[in-house]
Amino acid sequence: ADTLVTADDVTKAKPDPEPYRRPLAHLKADPAKTIAVEDALSGIVSAHAAGVKVVGVHDPAIRAHADVYFDDLAAFAEAVT
Repeated sequence: ADTLVTADDVTKAKPDPEPYRRPLAHLKADPAKTIAVEDALSGIVSAHAAGVKVVGVHDPAIRAHADVYFDDLAAFAEAVT
């Protein structure tokens, strides 16, 4: 199942966890079995606060905050296929 949550659907933006908690609740997904792909620190903070592991991409400055880091989406895609 797919779900889309935009800034119009939440009352609090990242780094608040609401942008992750809302779709997790809609999908009845377990945060511990979910990953987020983020390229900004605010997104990493948001996902972690919701209990979601984070794959960081693109920005070396976020490397230390992500659970796993790839230089770009192509490297991430290659690792998971």
